[in-house]
Amino acid sequence: MSKEKWRSVIVCLTVLSLVGMPALGADVTYDIISQAKEYIGQDGGTCKAFINQVIADIGGQVGSATTLGYRDAYLKYGFVEVNQPQQGDVIQTSNPSLNHFWESDSKIYHSAFYEQLVEGSLSTYWVVDSNFSDSSDQLVRYHQWDPYTFVAARAGHQVYFYRLIIGRDGNGRYSKWILQAYFRHGGFSSIGLPFDNGAGTNTHQWYSANGLASVVTQDFYNSGTDKYYAIINSESVGKAFLLKEGFRWLYTSNPNAPYEYGEPLTDEIKNWTDTTGRFGVTGKIYDAIQLFDLVVMLWDGTTLEIKPRNGFIIAIIPGDGQNLDVVTYAQSAHAIYITYNAITGANRYAILLNGSVVVETSTLEYTATGLTPDTDYLVQVAALDTGGNQITASVQEIVRTPVEIDDTRSDIGLSVSADSLNIYVTWGAFPEVSFAIILLNGVVYDSTSNN
Repeated sequence: MSKEKWRSVIVCLTVLSLVGMPALGADVTYDIISQAKEYIGQDGGTCKAFINQVIADIGGQVGSATTLGYRDAYLKYGFVEVNQPQQGDVIQTSNPSLNHFWESDSKIYHSAFYEQLVEGSLSTYWVVDSNFSDSSDQLVRYHQWDPYTFVAARAGHQVYFYRLIIGRDGNGRYSKWILQAYFRHGGFSSIGLPFDNGAGTNTHQWYSANGLASVVTQDFYNSGTDKYYAIINSESVGKAFLLKEGFRWLYTSNPNAPYEYGEPLTDEIKNWTDTTGRFGVTGKIYDAIQLFDLVVMLWDGTTLEIKPRNGFIIAIIPGDGQNLDVVTYAQSAHAIYITYNAITGANRYAILLNGSVVVETSTLEYTATGLTPDTDYLVQVAALDTGGNQITASVQEIVRTPVEIDDTRSDIGLSVSADSLNIYVTWGAFPEVSFAIILLNGVVYDSTSNN
């Protein structure tokens, strides 16, 4: 390489930098077949009950107690029928009778989780199931099964494959947070099914255009209502939240939204009154607002607005006075913020962490401090009357404090070299950083989890 050419490369490298991103939080992603294998040797109940249990473990559903595991239930709970199975899909043998598409259909003979094709076979599979029809018990087994030979001996039966597509990533793993949010908001009948908004139908990391931030998301479309939705994970809160209608449009239409807005901190909150005039007019009632890391989105029935959040928290969640709702998330590696709605007849509220009361307070918000980094906490709030008797309690929420990162460190051990065709860059490894973004001349060149 000539001296002049090397000098030009050096000039380019003077603006090359690495941006360390905190390791992703505690969203639990599942491989269905591994989860199913956890039950091997145990009593799994009927084959349909076992399928439902495993799907429930990862945050999903396959029907109610009365519609459990029937064909129509699969199609209404985020599954689609496929021609060729992949690991974790459900194999079902059933009789396409006149009521085949109804949840009351009782013509199902057996259901199992597919793992892989037996080597050298075209129709025999390795499966995990319970209450296999040729056994006299309800043990969960891992074994070979040819469902085609199975149905050939049972008049009218056929083989079907169902795949859960809610919360599924490109590697066939499932996000529990996205599944929970999907069913929390009504599932298929309300949100529909995943659709391709430019990055495929799977859950995916959406990077902002400047490459400096990303969110994990999945897009949805309800063909019956012609409405679009997005579910986005919040690492700080430890759950996923639904974006709909105008708020979804505001978010997804900004190519830098993950960087400029951050992750959602709440679902849409209805009928909020700006009692202090923080966002413009004192006493103004907004039809809906939604909080994000950096902004608040507001809708007054006519105008959509985005305002800087600047630490704003809704301390009083609109409620019906009977049911206790909680919004909680990690503020730092050592603190969790908790806020909740007022309950009729309540004198004070007990804040519980991991089942133990840490404080009783008359206010509608509390920050628990002195916590351990990178730790799950069960958060619950109970409303108490003047005698200390419990009126009602919230459901338990799991919040994970983030890893404590030493953001005072400036030397990342960057090393750069070059030959006539390539530039070689290495840097130090840090346990709390999940990937680095490489910028060349101020423009994002690549991102990588390697160093």
